[in-house]
Amino acid sequence: MFLLGMISLYPFIRFRTVFGLGFLGIVLIAQNQYAPALAIAAGSFGLYFSTIFLCYIPLALAALSGVGGKALLTTMAYL
Repeated sequence: MFLLGMISLYPFIRFRTVFGLGFLGIVLIAQNQYAPALAIAAGSFGLYFSTIFLCYIPLALAALSGVGGKALLTTMAYL
């Protein structure tokens, strides 16, 4: 969707990343779980910055960070 330039979805994606970072980050830090909090921070920042960048190289790095952070959080939840 990002590569197609669907700008109408960007506010929803930005709200979701800020909500995810704020709510889940605070909950995880309050429970002294710093590794999952770091994973959700990397995923949220990557997803947020992938809506900002216009060049393909920074966009790819941000998307990789977003997907990697969310995948790391998912693997931590199942271990």
